[in-house]
Amino acid sequence: MKIDSNRKLAAAVGVSHTSIGRWRKEFKDAPKGYDLAEWEEFMNAHYLDSTGERMSPESRELYNEKLRVSIRLLKLKHEVMTGQRVPADSLDRWLFNTATRLRTMLYQFMETEAPPKLDGLNEAQIRIIMREFADLLMSTLQDMTDAYYREIDVAA
Repeated sequence: MKIDSNRKLAAAVGVSHTSIGRWRKEFKDAPKGYDLAEWEEFMNAHYLDSTGERMSPESRELYNEKLRVSIRLLKLKHEVMTGQRVPADSLDRWLFNTATRLRTMLYQFMETEAPPKLDGLNEAQIRIIMREFADLLMSTLQDMTDAYYREIDVAA
């Protein structure tokens, strides 16, 4: 395509035709003709982008970083919404509640239930009672885990 007007030049470099005219007035070193390579070199030299705004390399890098972070946040939100990822605060709360409940059960067993149950029993009998309690702890953990997954499914 032969470039022979401001509109064609603007389309080729990705700006509005008014930007070309404004740059010709604003910059003394702006190309006079329609040579695409000259205009691209001019735009790079003056840090002009496709929006017509001036962007230094630092500003451009900050802008690109902002875009990368925004995209990452949108992906994370999408993963949470679709159930592919669990929010950290939700998981932290569940872990704290689970640990607290299991610790309470363990202390209660060791301080109040175990002494009378284990009094006078031999090693084999104590082992049976301890295994039953370990099974109770694991079944409680499984119940709490199932409840958490149901909570997540409802939220998603």
